[in-house]
Amino acid sequence: MEFKNKKIGIWGFGAVGKSAIVFLTNLGATVKVIEKRILEDEEKKLMDIHSVSYIKQTDETIKNFLDEHDYIVASPGIDLRQHTDYEHKWLTELDIFGQFFQKPTIMVTGTVGKTSVVTLLSEILKQQGKKVLVGGNIGTPMLDLIAHQDECDLAVIELSSFQLAYSKSCASSLTIWTNLYPNHLDWHGTIKEYMSAKLKSIRFQCANKQALLPLVLRDFIKDEDIKSSLSFFSHTAIAHDLKLSEPLYILENNRIIKLLNDQKYEIAQINSLPSISFPQNWLIILATLDLLKAPITSEINEIDSKKLLEHRLEHVGNINGIDFYNDSKATVIQATLSAVSSFRLRNVILLLGGMSKGVNRSSLIKDLPANVSHIICFGKEAIELYKQCAMMNREANCFSTLEEAYEYSLLKAKKGDVILLSPGGTSYDLFPNYQARGKRFKELVLKYSQRNKNSK
Repeated sequence: MEFKNKKIGIWGFGAVGKSAIVFLTNLGATVKVIEKRILEDEEKKLMDIHSVSYIKQTDETIKNFLDEHDYIVASPGIDLRQHTDYEHKWLTELDIFGQFFQKPTIMVTGTVGKTSVVTLLSEILKQQGKKVLVGGNIGTPMLDLIAHQDECDLAVIELSSFQLAYSKSCASSLTIWTNLYPNHLDWHGTIKEYMSAKLKSIRFQCANKQALLPLVLRDFIKDEDIKSSLSFFSHTAIAHDLKLSEPLYILENNRIIKLLNDQKYEIAQINSLPSISFPQNWLIILATLDLLKAPITSEINEIDSKKLLEHRLEHVGNINGIDFYNDSKATVIQATLSAVSSFRLRNVILLLGGMSKGVNRSSLIKDLPANVSHIICFGKEAIELYKQCAMMNREANCFSTLEEAYEYSLLKAKKGDVILLSPGGTSYDLFPNYQARGKRFKELVLKYSQRNKNSK
C-alpha cells in the first residue's frame, strides 16, 4: 500500500495516533487529527513539527472528517460500528506494521494472560541471546518498532481484540492465543463478534506460519479456512486420551507434556519453574519455546518478577502478618478467579470493582471459593456488585472509592489474612488505566506501613 500524497485521518490522539502521525508523515502522507478532548501543549508541538492539522470532534465534524480522507486510522477502542459505510477506509496500526516490519513476529492474543506470556517469553528469549522488541497493547506502539527492526532478531507483540477487529492482512510468524472468555461485549456486542476479532490473528497466516491455540478452540475453527500449522494446548490431562494429528501440550502430574504421533515427551517440571506466574501461563510459554526449538534452561529461574509482572498478583508487602497483593491487571472474571485460587489455604479479603464491559459478573461472585471471607466492592458498579453478593449470601460491603474500600479492608483483616486487589473489571470508572489503579493501591499500602511504624 502506497501512502505518499494520501490524505490520512487519525481518529483519537493517544499513543497509537501519535505514533501513526510520525510514521505516516515521514512516508509523505498528509495527516489530520480529530479528537474530543483539548490537546496538551506537547501534543500541539508534535503536530506542528509534522505539519499536522487538528479539528475538534463533534457529531457534525465526524462525517466530514470521514468523507475527506483516503484512509482512517482509529485508535483501538473507538467504536466504528455505526460508520460501516466507511469500512473500506479503515486502516489499522497492525496492518501497517505487517507491511513494513520484515523480521519474524510472535503475536499473542486472548482474554487473559497476554501480558504475562509476552513479558516472560520475551525475557527468556533475551536470556538466550535473542535481540527482542516488545510492543503492541503492552506498551510501545507497533509503528515505533519499525525503525528499530534492523537491531532485532524478532518482535513479540501483544494484541487486543480492538487492534485485531478491522485487520485485513497482518500475519505473524507465530500466533499464540491464550484463551477465550466473554469480554468487551459492550464494544463487540456479542461473544461471536469478539471471537471473530480474535480469529483475525490467524486468518491471514499462510502454510509456513504457526499458531498455538487452546484445545477447546479446535472445534470452533474447524470450518474456518486456516492455512497455518496448528498446535494446541490444554490445562487438563483429559486431553491425553484424544488422538490428534497436531502437537498437543498438556499439564499432567505437575509436568508439561508434549503429545505427538502417539509419543509422549516431558518438556519440564512445573515445580522447577519460578512461582511468578500461573502453571497455565508456563504451559503456553514452554510450548512456544518448544515450537521455536529454543532451549529450556535454568536461567528461567533468574527472572526478576518484581520488575516484569507489576500489577499481576504482585506482592506489595506484609504488615502485622497481613499480606497485601496488587492484582489490578485482573480486568476480567477469569483473572480474578485465577488470582483467588492462589490462596486456597488462606483467608482472603477481596477488593472487587471497576467496570464490567458488558459481562455479567454474578458468575464471578458465585464461583468465588469459601476462603474469600469478605468481598469489598468499590467504584461505579459497587452497588450492583454488592446486591449480587447479597443475593448469593456472600458477606460484602460497598464503597464509592478504592481508598474507602481499602480502609475498610484493614478493619476486616486479621493476622494471616490476604488483602487482594483483584477487581475483575476495567479501571475506567475511577482511574485512567489498571496501572494507575495498582499504583494507588500500593501507595495506600505504603502509607499504612509508615503509619504502623510511627505508632510503635
